Order: sequence, then structure tokens, then C-alpha cells
Amino acid sequence: MWPSPFKERKPSTEQEYTLETLNLAKRGNREALDRLFEGAYDDIYAYCRHMCGDAHFAEDLTQEALARAMANLDRFRGDSRFSTWAIRIAIHVYRDVCKKKRPELKEDWQPSLEDLVIERTFKRDLSQVLAELPEQQRQVFVLKHLMGYDYQHISELASCPLGTVRSRLHASLQKIKQGLGERGWP
Repeated sequence: MWPSPFKERKPSTEQEYTLETLNLAKRGNREALDRLFEGAYDDIYAYCRHMCGDAHFAEDLTQEALARAMANLDRFRGDSRFSTWAIRIAIHVYRDVCKKKRPELKEDWQPSLEDLVIERTFKRDLSQVLAELPEQQRQVFVLKHLMGYDYQHISELASCPLGTVRSRLHASLQKIKQGLGERGWP
């Protein structure tokens, strides 16, 4: 089995907010705002980091997504998790940036001492293959395999039917397999 290309992570265990917390946040209560945004920050950053491949650029995208979420908080109805709504904003922020100029994926990870040459090579090759995927395929791959979301949650985040999520994921896996095969991986 291949080494894991990225640190395994699961979606945040976002603290459930109450309607009261949401209403307080909408009125500008700092503690309520912190409670809402605290749970969403890690998920937004992880999504942005995996999509663009650059830690500094991901931080900028995350800040922009959070700023837009803050500015549009009164539009959040509370019928989904706050982090789901905030990641959807991050998806739009990333798309807006890509319309202007597609960012290049960078490899800025620092291997630990126990990393073997094979792991570093695989990570590099996988990052290159991911960078070559169309955005929508990379998006579902990142959300499913790097962030651990289930199909239903991805469907909500990507605003597309469940079948579309599955077909995009299947296509991304086929292209990843082909791309890694071309680079000498079994």
C-alpha cells in the first residue's frame, strides 16, 4: 500500500450552535461569533490548502472566506452546519480567484526525519497529478479523501447531485491512477 500522501484528518467536530448563539452572533456578540467561526476555521483552511497547495495562499483564501462569511452572516439561515455554509463560501472564493488566474500548486511541505525518499517522491508526484485535475474533480477528491467528508456532505458543499459527486470522484480517481502510472507508480 502506498504511504499516506497527507496527514489524515476528519471534518471538525464543530460544536453545535444553538439558535440563540446564532442570533447573538448576527447581532455582533464576540463570544458567539468566536464559537461559530472557531469550528469552521480548520475545515476552511484544510480545503483551501489542499485545493491550492500553498500554505500562505491558503491562509489568504481562508481569511477572505471568513471575511465574506462575517459580512453575510445575516444570510445564514441555520438549516445546515455553519462550517458547511462557510466552506461553500470558500469554494466560491477559490473559484473567483481561479477565474482571474489559476494559482499554481506548490510543494511547500517539509519532510520529517522519518520520511523516506519513496514517500517524498510519491507526495510530489501525487501533488503534480492533483494539480492537473480539473477543479471540480480535484474538489471532490480533496473533500472525500483528504478531508474525510461523506458523499451527501460533498453534494451539499459542491451544490450538485449525489450522482455527480460520485461521477466526478470516479473520474478523478481514474485520472490519478493514470497520472501516477505514467510516473512509474503501480
